[in-house]
Amino acid sequence: MLIGVFDFVKEAVITVLGQKITKEIRIEMMEKLERINVMFFHQWFRNSSFKVYK
Repeated sequence: MLIGVFDFVKEAVITVLGQKITKEIRIEMMEKLERINVMFFHQWFRNSSFKVYK
């Protein structure tokens, strides 16, 4: 029974820490994307082989 409680707590801590780390990564990525000039994306899509078909 005691082992089950420790396993539950361990999994809960891992889950919470993983979610916090993921959130911080997403926030940092959005901050970087907001600083990039729009022309970067315009030139990248125009020069790349990536095409969007509708």
